[in-house]
Amino acid sequence: MGTFFSDTMALTRRWLLHLRRQPMMLFFGAMQPIMWLLLFGSLFKNIITDETVEKFGTDDYLTFQTAGVVVMTVLSNAFMGGIPILFDRETGFLDKLLVAPISRAALFTSRFVYVVIFSLGQVALILGIAWLMGVSVAGGIVGLLQILAYSALLAVAFTMFSLGLAFVFKHHAAYFAISGFMITPCIFVSSALVPFSMMPGWMEWAAKANPLTHAIEPVRAAMIEGYAAKLGTNILHDAIFLIVFDIIAVLWGLRILRRAVD
Repeated sequence: MGTFFSDTMALTRRWLLHLRRQPMMLFFGAMQPIMWLLLFGSLFKNIITDETVEKFGTDDYLTFQTAGVVVMTVLSNAFMGGIPILFDRETGFLDKLLVAPISRAALFTSRFVYVVIFSLGQVALILGIAWLMGVSVAGGIVGLLQILAYSALLAVAFTMFSLGLAFVFKHHAAYFAISGFMITPCIFVSSALVPFSMMPGWMEWAAKANPLTHAIEPVRAAMIEGYAAKLGTNILHDAIFLIVFDIIAVLWGLRILRRAVD
């Protein structure tokens, strides 16, 4: 057990060192959610009118949208989590790690830990930028903890999913194609940008089945005072949904990883 934790921490430091040596990754990782806030926030700021304010639960679209940007950023980071493992496979470096006297589980757990740390750091940055733009977390410290908790719950499943895909595909081109294809519908078929009541019937049904939505709604409830009560959002049900989704993703991922490593 001690070896597992020490190996996990050592390998996590490896990923953090990679990040420090790639400042452009930090820059563009920070710029993407900021662009979402600035561009989409400005483009749709007038979408909330006296007739639609009840549907949004707030009269400020930027506050409504910030919850979606937070979760979209976590999703993107998690989906990209398996790429370095895939590159390690392609270069043969992963084979060297597998025969080294280190815990095999730590090879993948460290990547998961890194993605969660990086994602939560970006969440903090997004909330800080949004605060400078006039958005605040109505739930205070408890609301902030709620945002971080649901962000982490979402990161678990999609990070494990990305690690599994890193062993399903032999080349990064296929991985990029599939992940890019999946991220777009995940974002737009969710409540990230508009409430359920403004969606077509089929899209509303699909959005309510989307795990992304079950992270967005609790985050939004933490940001908008009374949002959950106004729109009937049950954050406990969202937590249960995400936990079950995490369990399914972890079991699937572990099966893929065991088969690949063996």
